[in-house]
This record gives sequence, C-alpha cells and structure tokens, in this order.
Amino acid sequence: MTNQQAGMVVAIEHAKRFLLTICPMQELPNEYVQSIVGAYRDNSISFYQALHEFRQIERELEAMVNVNVYLNNVIEGKEE
Repeated sequence: MTNQQAGMVVAIEHAKRFLLTICPMQELPNEYVQSIVGAYRDNSISFYQALHEFRQIERELEAMVNVNVYLNNVIEGKEE
C-alpha cells in the first residue's frame, strides 16, 4: 500500500466517524446513510456494525474525501 492509499484509507475512516457522530442528520447524503446513522445513534447497532454497513458505500465516501482534498488544495493554492 502506498502512502497515498494509506492516507485515503485513513481519510475514509475519519469520514465514517464524522458521519456517525457529528454530522447533522439532515446533512447526510441519502436515506441509507441516515438509517445507519440513526440506528447507531439510537444504540440499535454497534459502532462496528455501522462501519460494516458503510463498506457498501465505500466508493461514495471515497468520492467525498476526494472532493474535500481537491477543495483544500484549491483553497491553499496547491496544484495537483
């Protein structure tokens, strides 16, 4: 695994934790994610079960992380 790949994995895991714990429900991307987060916040499922469910939307999370990285680079004036 390259450093870039490892960084992406870490960023995706941070995105999962953010969605499960901090992100307001109305800002979650779709009903599927809202149902997972709602179940986790209601203590109907464990953290690990929620993470397992998020594996199904891993590509969407990766796209979200890529957009955030791109926007950070634009804001900081970095070239890709």
